[in-house]
Amino acid sequence: MRVKPIILASVVFSITVLMVSLYLGSKREAAYITPIPYLYIESEWADSVLSELDASQQAAQLMMIQTRGVESIDSFITRLDGRSPGGVWLSGFPFQTQTTFVEWVQHRMAVPALIAIDEPLQGLGFPDPMALASVATDSQINFIGTGLALQARTLGAQLQISKSLMCKGYTPEMIEKSVQIFRPIVRSHLLSGMECDCKGNEFDQIFKEEKLKAFSQDGLTSAIVSSSILEDDSTLIAMRNAFQGLILMTLPDSLASDLGILTQALASGADMLIVRDSVKSLHASLTQLVANGGVNVRPRLKKLMLAKYWSRPHYTPALDSIRFNQLNRRFNEATLTVVKDDLKQIPLTKLAEKAPLLITLGERLPRFETFFSYYTHLDTRYLKKEDSENWPSLKVSRLQGNEPVIVALNHVELDSIADSTFLQSLGELAKRTKVILLNIGPLSQLAAVSDLPTILHVYNAHPSVQDLPAQLLMGGARARARLPMAVGRLEEGTGVRTPLARLGYEQPEAVGIRSDLMKRIDTIARIAIGRKALPGCQVFVAKNGKVIYSKAFGHHTYDRRRPVRTTDLYDIASVTKVAATTLAAMKLYEQKKLPLSASLGEFFEDTFIELDAPIDEHAILSDTFSFAEFADSLRVWEATDVLVVGDSLPQKATDDSTKLWAELLNDTLIAVHHPVRMTLSVTSNIFAVRISELLTHHSGLQPALPILPYLNHRDASGSRFGAYYSPEKTDSFSIEVARNFYMRNDLADSLWLAMKYMRRYNRKIYQYSDVNMVLLQRAIDTINDANLSDYLEATFYRELGLNAICYKPLDRFKKDRIIPSAHDLNWRRQLLHGHVHDPSAALMGGISGNAGLFATANDLGVLYQMLLNGGVYGGKRFLEPETIKLFTSPQQGHRGFGFDRPPSIVGRQASRRSYGHTGFTGTCVWVDPQHQLVYIFLSNRVYPSEKNWRINRLRIRQRIHDAIYDAIEAGLES
Repeated sequence: MRVKPIILASVVFSITVLMVSLYLGSKREAAYITPIPYLYIESEWADSVLSELDASQQAAQLMMIQTRGVESIDSFITRLDGRSPGGVWLSGFPFQTQTTFVEWVQHRMAVPALIAIDEPLQGLGFPDPMALASVATDSQINFIGTGLALQARTLGAQLQISKSLMCKGYTPEMIEKSVQIFRPIVRSHLLSGMECDCKGNEFDQIFKEEKLKAFSQDGLTSAIVSSSILEDDSTLIAMRNAFQGLILMTLPDSLASDLGILTQALASGADMLIVRDSVKSLHASLTQLVANGGVNVRPRLKKLMLAKYWSRPHYTPALDSIRFNQLNRRFNEATLTVVKDDLKQIPLTKLAEKAPLLITLGERLPRFETFFSYYTHLDTRYLKKEDSENWPSLKVSRLQGNEPVIVALNHVELDSIADSTFLQSLGELAKRTKVILLNIGPLSQLAAVSDLPTILHVYNAHPSVQDLPAQLLMGGARARARLPMAVGRLEEGTGVRTPLARLGYEQPEAVGIRSDLMKRIDTIARIAIGRKALPGCQVFVAKNGKVIYSKAFGHHTYDRRRPVRTTDLYDIASVTKVAATTLAAMKLYEQKKLPLSASLGEFFEDTFIELDAPIDEHAILSDTFSFAEFADSLRVWEATDVLVVGDSLPQKATDDSTKLWAELLNDTLIAVHHPVRMTLSVTSNIFAVRISELLTHHSGLQPALPILPYLNHRDASGSRFGAYYSPEKTDSFSIEVARNFYMRNDLADSLWLAMKYMRRYNRKIYQYSDVNMVLLQRAIDTINDANLSDYLEATFYRELGLNAICYKPLDRFKKDRIIPSAHDLNWRRQLLHGHVHDPSAALMGGISGNAGLFATANDLGVLYQMLLNGGVYGGKRFLEPETIKLFTSPQQGHRGFGFDRPPSIVGRQASRRSYGHTGFTGTCVWVDPQHQLVYIFLSNRVYPSEKNWRINRLRIRQRIHDAIYDAIEAGLES
């Protein structure tokens, strides 16, 4: 029957207005969607095709053939045997295979087939109705529906089947909310289908007349039912009367040739019949029915042709897998449900006390474990079923010392009777220690454990989203969903909203940056490795509290035997100054134990200096030295991250050395521009220096410690060992400065005495100096009556969950997790692997204020995110925001208190508010509050020789920083 032109025009106009408003991004939900929109169109194509079909072709159009991703095209061709079915249902196909399959089908079919999909192996799967019903806002449902529609269009599909939307076990309210997901699908000119395997009273409850009309209003255009509904065909007839969309019926192969069943199915309202294998027998039977006129199939075929025409494939760009992954993640995060948290455990705090224990029942959760370890150490155990098929009881006495204990049920159904022993032990454990239940899968599993104080429910354990519950527990993601139904003693609507407290880990799209723009970082890092500026590196980027880039490149060394991992530790050199010494100073300043105006002598009892001792009071450091006059000290200076030269480069050099000096000046190496006199007096010595002057490098002290005697020592035979050093650790030689290289204990006192007699410049000029931070560390150790390492562990690192930042890493980690630094050819004569590169720090046993810290980029990222957060992380305050602002603000020149500021080795677009530090080994940390950005770069550019300065010549750190800002700017523009 033809629709009157005026009605047709009205309908078309309504649809057009609706689609335009959606296209323009209107946030208002449409009040009305035309039910079954393809019924209100005219199509000359549909009429023309229908008029040309003979009985056999009409019968074929009534068929939909199911095929799975394991089936080849050749096998499918054989099954069709020249037939052109009305539809093909593809299930479980990878994207590329499915696209090829669809192209072949549509090319070979006499009449274009209706292509149906449910859940491809990649991309978005249709969400569980319970998950849909748990979402707090309809906007999230609309969001996921839009993603499904885009996916279907990309694959050339026309019918998106909600294969997971089964009726059994779900309440009518869940189904009603779930159906809303079809709205954005229909808006995209796609058919939506809901599969239902229930019957009888359950079916009537879900699909009674008013429900079906409401479903049509929400966008349901097709329904898939089982042939079992024919046991009482009045149900199907009632459904047909209330629902005008396509009704597809699945048939077992055994009924494909049953004329009685086929007649009953078509007469009762089925529009298409779905089979898997019995294509030939079904086609023969349907051809017989059509030819004999037993059933009038023309109205069904007309509806099918209109549906095909209305939903015909349109051009869609190639699949953006990153975008679909982000859609999937956003929806899965929206369904995370903290059902209850009576003990207020989420997010976890007190990480310094005990490592959480994860007990997994069912399949392991590797990605969950990996991401949890980004925050803190996690102990793991796995339970397997006993021979009785019941879960074994927990060994409560062995577990009560752990806190918290996370018990993960990964699609494990607990039977209150059969598993009573396990449930009893779980309840007993919850009385003795803090227990968090992580339930993955059906909500029904919660009935047996609903009395536990803390319950987290997750609907999906797919590897791509396993990290989300780990992030939620640690405060990197948040919970907003609620229970869509009552379970056990848990009431419908129950749910706890949790805050963000720590860094989250996401794709760049999560903060409005395109992933493809971040690939420039990959390119620059590989250029650096290819040009041998460094053998490997780690790069970390956090934006708006989300880690959007964390990668490792290259290998530990140029022999390419061991790839760099994000969990490997680098010698971070002078970054120690701000990741350790300055950090401790900030805390002690807050506690009024370290006033910035105090002089260094206030923190030491023995400040006596014999001024009558013979000293040179006329040492001049100026820009008049020739290159030759630096030669004797060049070897020592190259082994530190401090080098002092004048305004202009030495003029007498005629070889490539001049070029080397120019390159050196582009790091943390400082040129002194004014001649000064170095003196030692009552008012001019190390103890007269103020704490603020140490932090801003305006102390007037020399740039390096007086360590030449220790580096150049040889005994009478020319050996390094003897009076100063020993190849073995003994009671007298216990200060480890390298592998099989120990310093005599009393030499530490001798070094301190030499430091006491260091001279000061008579003018307070800026000069970057290791000495400043070494002296500051001495003061900090005196205040705390503990070494810097222990203080930082107790005050910051452990509570922040930092497992891979420490001094003396060989005491805690295997050597294969530590990146080697340089070959020390002059003093220690070995590859430095786990021992600090800086010689001053080495002489202090590896714990020093200027260097010595080893870390991963991730741990440094957490530390500097805490500063960016104003001193708060993981729900705990570590520093006051006023302290951070004071120390990171410019004080004298471009320096803050401890921190470097622009201009430095940073990107051109770094804001004037940014701060950070670099390190001699090829490291960099930089924080930009204006862009909410944390950037970490770690490398061992000093391998095998510290004379390799290609990292500066190629501007590797700066170019990566620039690439980050460019990606941010492009993201804002798009």
